[in-house]
Amino acid sequence: MVVDDKSRFREDNFQKALASLSDSVGKSSNLIYLMLKSIWKYIDSLLPDKRRKKKPTEGADLNKLLKMISQRHFEPVIIFSFSKKEVEGYAMAMSKFDFNKDEEKEDIVQIFNQAMSCLSEEDRNLSQVTEMLGILKKGIGIHHGGLLPIVKEVTELLFQEGYIKVLFSTETFSMGLNMPARTVVFTDLRKFDGEQHRWIRGGEYIQMSGRAGRRGKDEKGFTILMLDEKMEPEVAKSMLKGQSDPLYSSFHLSYNMLLNAIRTEGNDPEYIIYRSFHQFQNEKAVPEMVKKLEQLRKEKEGIHPEHQSVVAEVYKIDQHIKLYQEKIKQIMVMPQHVLPFLKIGRIIHLKNNDIDWGWGVTINFTKKRMQVKKKQKKSDNPGK
Repeated sequence: MVVDDKSRFREDNFQKALASLSDSVGKSSNLIYLMLKSIWKYIDSLLPDKRRKKKPTEGADLNKLLKMISQRHFEPVIIFSFSKKEVEGYAMAMSKFDFNKDEEKEDIVQIFNQAMSCLSEEDRNLSQVTEMLGILKKGIGIHHGGLLPIVKEVTELLFQEGYIKVLFSTETFSMGLNMPARTVVFTDLRKFDGEQHRWIRGGEYIQMSGRAGRRGKDEKGFTILMLDEKMEPEVAKSMLKGQSDPLYSSFHLSYNMLLNAIRTEGNDPEYIIYRSFHQFQNEKAVPEMVKKLEQLRKEKEGIHPEHQSVVAEVYKIDQHIKLYQEKIKQIMVMPQHVLPFLKIGRIIHLKNNDIDWGWGVTINFTKKRMQVKKKQKKSDNPGK
């Protein structure tokens, strides 16, 4: 509705969505609502986990959303949240739903028990393992970085086979896994990146929303965004129609890598470089660089400055000025001209060729006779 099937941003529908958001809160009390919400979040962060209470409306909207998805057969659905606690909390709150038939539940139990049989008896009694089977049987899954690897693998397998209809996950599920769904839901569009809470970028949104639409099964994929605060149209456009983040190779052939390659028979450093992603990017950029070079050459040939003789004369005079300035500088820094000024406390500026040492204060100096002068004295007095 906001971005149609032709990737056009429909700003009129976007404004209607924001207007409905304002109406649900109350136009006159919108600012008060946002202030109370921020105060609630601050108080909520101060409470211990055991004493922390859920807001009365938390999960109610998601409950309605899941009912709509189930009625319209928009599953399987991936619900993205940016916190492990939110993922687990939403999954447990929605555990009253049951999306699977009895035959599917039996298959899930058999697959899950067979996978967990490789764990020790002590590990099989962990809360992650014992509590997970209950919600998996209902067609609900959890996936985040804090789970045991075997639990995540089973969840991914069940999702691929169609036993999981609703998967609650962090953004880790969007990276490196071929797990397409029909619908993707965002419970929030802000994430904490370690420094601040910010809107997700266009590349992050594309990576996660790209899960919507199974290849060869669905003609359309649906992405649903849950918002509880105002969003500027420019922010929405940059997010919904933004470009994916570019990938740049950081491959660097070090001496250590070369030595290890030489130690192993059959390894050729040139072959390693040639097969690297860095080399691929360089070769891919060559046609564009050649095209740009030709364009710059044409621009250079098309430049015909007026009064070339005057410009040449000015350039020649400028070169003479620089030459005279250099000669003056060489005379100024000669020892007989510098030594009278080298007194203790004198502020001086030191520069050696291209190295600028900056300003300093003279605290002491010693005179050093040049060896050339001694040789000259010996040659002047051959008898001594």
